[in-house]
Amino acid sequence: MILIDVGLTLLGGPTRSPATFITELLSLPQSTKPLISDIVFSQEHSTPDDLLDSLSSILKIEFSDAQRSSLIDYWVSQLDECLPLPGAQEFCKAIIENKYPYCIASNLWKPFHMALTRFIPEIEPSAKFLFLSYIMGARKPSDEFYNHVFLAIDAKPQNVVMVGDSFENDIFPCLSRGATCVMLDLADKLTDHSSIMERVSTYPDAQLHIAKTHSECLDLLKTLV
Repeated sequence: MILIDVGLTLLGGPTRSPATFITELLSLPQSTKPLISDIVFSQEHSTPDDLLDSLSSILKIEFSDAQRSSLIDYWVSQLDECLPLPGAQEFCKAIIENKYPYCIASNLWKPFHMALTRFIPEIEPSAKFLFLSYIMGARKPSDEFYNHVFLAIDAKPQNVVMVGDSFENDIFPCLSRGATCVMLDLADKLTDHSSIMERVSTYPDAQLHIAKTHSECLDLLKTLV
């Protein structure tokens, strides 16, 4: 079974994440970001007004008209700015055509999910499961998220391959469970391999592979699945 992340694996987005945008919009301390991430990615909000209500209630704040307008604009912008990364559409098409069993496992909120279905509409109907944080009520890398995933797919960890772009959210949680992982390093950010491999070595039953492109990732999957 393949687990596929979405954000920065299939779709790119604005330079500021929702949590960063909201933290800056409200001039809140950086220490607030994890809570805001929980609100955004672990609660289901169908509209920006729903999100505004949750933020106001939990953070005990009132949004000014300008702040409300800015957050609504940011929500709407996701539908146009969260675009497929180069090679992502071809990657998804190949996954489906090769009939690889796969699930989507990602930290998403509603507008990013809408962008996914808009730009890569074929990816959801062929997925075995959709593990989306805002619907599940838990976000990566929590044990709550991954315990649910591995229980639901009912596969031995050694038969699971995680494809993602984040060591903390995607790779290490799955390595710790004995899964094989493909780190999709599209931005070529891995400059210090030694520290990464040192941590990987603490998971003796797991395998880590690095792919620089979606095409390289597909080549790896042919040998892993």
